[in-house]
Amino acid sequence: MDLPVIIAGAGIGGLSAALALGARGHDVLVIEKADELAEVGAGLQLSPNACRVLDDLGVLDRLMPHAVAPRSIRIGSGRTGREIASIGLGDRITNRYGAPYLVIHRADLQKTLFDRAVEQGRIEIRLGSEIIEVGDTPDGIVQCHVQTGDILTQMPAKALIGADGVWSRIRGRVPGHKQAEYTGLTAYRATLPAERVDDDLLSRTGLWLGPNAHLVHYPIRAGREFNLVALVPEKW
Repeated sequence: MDLPVIIAGAGIGGLSAALALGARGHDVLVIEKADELAEVGAGLQLSPNACRVLDDLGVLDRLMPHAVAPRSIRIGSGRTGREIASIGLGDRITNRYGAPYLVIHRADLQKTLFDRAVEQGRIEIRLGSEIIEVGDTPDGIVQCHVQTGDILTQMPAKALIGADGVWSRIRGRVPGHKQAEYTGLTAYRATLPAERVDDDLLSRTGLWLGPNAHLVHYPIRAGREFNLVALVPEKW
């Protein structure tokens, strides 16, 4: 069919799916609720598997100026401060798996994927729009009702992909799928200027384990910032 694939959500998942489909000859329409792609979230760890996918999508080289390749992952005791284990990274990981382990700010990854999607030619990204209803026809065409401001448009597609976040509207339309449930853990995130952090911490990923919490940290933004995440049980 000549109809496009419609993707709900222009986050990392939606843009990655769009690039993969566009590279295989599909026309893609990405529907994003936000009026602009603002910075949301903080740091991400990209395994070699993820970096190989990003390389296939043509974005890994563009990502490297924004990323950091830590030399190791250090796991420590939050109670005593002692090291529990250390996992070597750097060239060792790249040579073993054919791709690096990187840490990066989520917004830098999303913008790199967005810029590549805009250039690709088969992908249209429509901001300030939302899929509010989904149906289908007897011949298998997906009918998406898209709200843009005060305008409601019916858009046919050969497939619909829901990449619209943890509180996905699309997932709720799929029989048998439940919405996300709160796990009882909360992640508190912060970023610091790199000059406020010890140099040794800026060269590695750190994981501290405690009885009822754990802490993760690593450098982002090409080493200019320091990402800190604390996970604790909470009752909301």
